[in-house]
Amino acid sequence: MPDRFGIVYPVTGIFTEAALRIPDPLRRLLGKARSRILVQAAEPVSTTAVVAATGLPLGAVGGHLRVLTEAGLLQKRRSGREVLYWWTDAARALVTGASTF
Repeated sequence: MPDRFGIVYPVTGIFTEAALRIPDPLRRLLGKARSRILVQAAEPVSTTAVVAATGLPLGAVGGHLRVLTEAGLLQKRRSGREVLYWWTDAARALVTGASTF
């Protein structure tokens, strides 16, 4: 009988820590969790994907996404059963501006 019963593949894409370059000024302004969520939303991302990537509880992620959306940093749109979030122009300017320091 084999010792393994499944195949595990390395995580790639938005789930890798290497893909997350969170500028320090952005982290100080928004906090660790919100800045991490904002950086992940550079491309459309679902709430479920953010929960999986951050390890934060669903309720916490939902609250952070709501605050970022109300602040004008994220746009959202329903796609089937998911809601996708992505940057507004203001978020793009904020993140890229913070990266230049």
